[in-house]
Amino acid sequence: MIEGINVIQKEIHENAVAHGWWESERSFGEICALIHSELSEALEEYRKNQPNVYWVAHKPEGIAVELADAVIRILDYMGREGLRFDSLAESAVSKDKAVFEDFGDFIARCHSDISDAYLRSYTEEDFIDRTAALSVCIARIGAYFEANGLDLAEIIAIKHAYNKERPYRHGGKKI
Repeated sequence: MIEGINVIQKEIHENAVAHGWWESERSFGEICALIHSELSEALEEYRKNQPNVYWVAHKPEGIAVELADAVIRILDYMGREGLRFDSLAESAVSKDKAVFEDFGDFIARCHSDISDAYLRSYTEEDFIDRTAALSVCIARIGAYFEANGLDLAEIIAIKHAYNKERPYRHGGKKI
């Protein structure tokens, strides 16, 4: 379902480093908060009845673009930690019948995946569980894309290309 995720992960992390997002150490809580913000932006696009993908000038926008941003944030973190998307997460998500039946449930489940990852402690065993929870979120978003006839890797590539052209730290943002 999600081919090419681990390939672009390295590029995503290198771009984040080049744009100053890893100049100082970032807490996992900060990373999770940023992922939550992207999920909430997808919800806002949905509430405004926006399409999955549209363009404002040369900037890609839309529900799917914000969901891709969440995956980009996850992949950046996983790249920093030397982790890879776990394809076993896809089978766990495929058993979840409410992956995309209701958008509110879908977004709530994505938020839950990220919160679950955050709640993991820093022991080696829980670190693996954290990776699994992040992978489940990616797989859940991938299922949304598949159900809507979209290609997650393609939208990630489009947004990543845009991100490469953005200013350093996007004009001075704190986190």
